[in-house]
Amino acid sequence: MSVVVILAAFQSETSPLIRQVYMFKLPRVAVGTVQPAADVVPMVWALSSLFERSGLHVQVYQSKARFGKRDGGHTICGLTARHLDSWLMSPELCHETFVHGSRGADLALVLGQYQPGHCGPSAGGDLDTLCAWLDLPQLVVIDVTQLRDCQILQLPADTAGLLLDRVARTELPRWQTILEPLAGVPVLGALPRMDAERAMIEGFAAGDSPSRCLCEVLAGRLTETLQLRQLFGVMQCAALPHANGAHFQAGTKLAGLRVAVAYDEAFHCYFPDVLDLLELQGALVRDFSPLRDETLPAKTDIVYFGCGHPHRFAQALAANQCLALALRNHVCRGRRLYAEGGGLAYLCRYLHMPSGERLPMAGVMPAIADYTGDDPAPEPTEITVSRDSWLAPRGAKLRGYCNSTWEIRPAGPLVSHSGRPGRPADLVAHQQALGGRLQLNFAAQPDFLRRFSAAGVDPARSTLVQ
Repeated sequence: MSVVVILAAFQSETSPLIRQVYMFKLPRVAVGTVQPAADVVPMVWALSSLFERSGLHVQVYQSKARFGKRDGGHTICGLTARHLDSWLMSPELCHETFVHGSRGADLALVLGQYQPGHCGPSAGGDLDTLCAWLDLPQLVVIDVTQLRDCQILQLPADTAGLLLDRVARTELPRWQTILEPLAGVPVLGALPRMDAERAMIEGFAAGDSPSRCLCEVLAGRLTETLQLRQLFGVMQCAALPHANGAHFQAGTKLAGLRVAVAYDEAFHCYFPDVLDLLELQGALVRDFSPLRDETLPAKTDIVYFGCGHPHRFAQALAANQCLALALRNHVCRGRRLYAEGGGLAYLCRYLHMPSGERLPMAGVMPAIADYTGDDPAPEPTEITVSRDSWLAPRGAKLRGYCNSTWEIRPAGPLVSHSGRPGRPADLVAHQQALGGRLQLNFAAQPDFLRRFSAAGVDPARSTLVQ
């Protein structure tokens, strides 16, 4: 049976009407690896592109609430990846977040790293735990170039199938003969070496997205070996219980609050659930571009800078002094501002590059941001807040993923709110501006979201910046 016919049959079973009646019987699967150096992203891009070009809408989830170096979701299906996290969320909140994020999707892919027998809070969010909470079938991606003779891989106990990576098609039967008896599950498909395409992917800078052409090529090569009927059989799992929580219910708690979100090529790392929650509770969320706009949206109460890549656009950001002045005036009026990671770096007085170049930034924070030149994966971090602020009371625990791409050095009256030993710049403040190196998913920590979005204006006023 052809790929087109199989996909058409699957699509008829996941039509919008069926999704409305059985809203939580969503085809879903976890795609991960047990090899620390293996990369599941090309396989996920190939699967997503294969489904999308056949009319099946895919929602991809990361298993940690942090921003990865690459996200092909927007290119492939027009949707950025969403985030689940067993370290930040309770099982109930994770379930509700999954149901909310999957509305309108035909299927969901949850990707990450399996860690059978090696779980713990120091690792942050855990894919194995999410599989248990959401009843996810588990597919394991194996990079055959990393296998050694007589090597035994520790697979998750409920592995449903294998996806082989970097395997020559002529070698596929041999690897099937070796791995299927050892794993006790079938090989469902394979991607070849594709050295030119791999080099292109590995050369991506943080924030880059793949071209649609690249994703189509990956999908085409996977189609040559993919056992679609078996894969769809794996994904047809049991219905989830209905989510009884009220986390994502519409309300009016934030009616009248105006939130300005910095969004353009330089700043685009936001958790979709946070923006959803602000709008669901009545806040007016408007975006602006630090690269192109000269002013903030009118009557802004809170400015929100997510993480980004200001070092890649440093010259253009430095040239937009009109917006820098608008941001400084916003804070001097006693209004609130929150920034994290690259957003905080942009708000400093200067940005230092590894080459020694120093560029003026917005000047909201009396600090200097040093770009380290590296883009390591953000690490799970918990800090105890050392001072009261509009975001969190003293003694509160903030959990997030620390972005060590940036080092922040005080250059004036910068106040640390971080109780983390040796890391005072993990959470800093100046007037009503707060920023940190942690990527914080406020949707996973509702108490902080309520404080973040409560009364947006401080009655204190001061002279505008000239």
